[in-house]
Amino acid sequence: MDLDMQLANLTTERKYLLIAAAILLLLGTLYRFGALPENFGNGAATIALREKSLGKYQASIRAGNGLGKRLMATGRLLERAETALLEGNTESLAAVNVQNALQKIAGQAGLELKSTRVMKAAKTDSPAYLAIPVNFAINGTMRQLKEIIYQIESAPTLLRITNLRISNGTGRESDQIQTTLTVEGYMKTNTPADREDDR
Repeated sequence: MDLDMQLANLTTERKYLLIAAAILLLLGTLYRFGALPENFGNGAATIALREKSLGKYQASIRAGNGLGKRLMATGRLLERAETALLEGNTESLAAVNVQNALQKIAGQAGLELKSTRVMKAAKTDSPAYLAIPVNFAINGTMRQLKEIIYQIESAPTLLRITNLRISNGTGRESDQIQTTLTVEGYMKTNTPADREDDR
């Protein structure tokens, strides 16, 4: 009887040991995979943080796509605007374009250019562009001068009057005025890549 009781007690002790070992094993497994009850809140918080980060990444990608589209649109606008620049790869060729435009405008107003002088090219606010100033003189009526100014300001090539001096005519042609104007056209400067291509 005593032996049977000892075996029964031993078996019960083993049963408890086995149950305790199983519980420890289960707790170890749960701890390893972060599924313990106290970690449930942390797991939910981690998921929420990851979702928030993902949302930020997606917003950045969308913003990047929007910036890319705006950059392309700005590039197209710049290309269209640059069609109004002077043609020619050198300052002297660009200056010839300004002179030709001014001669055409003066001819349309029924005037001749009395003198023309190409001035030194000037830097602009942007290093990508140069101003090409040309100084010229005309004799004509105030109406002709207004026509010339209007034609310069509305020319398809970007031209800008930077200096204007008027003096009265003398003698029989008192309705005539002598005018000296400085007009600037703009050209794109050679970038380093362009200079390498020119070699």
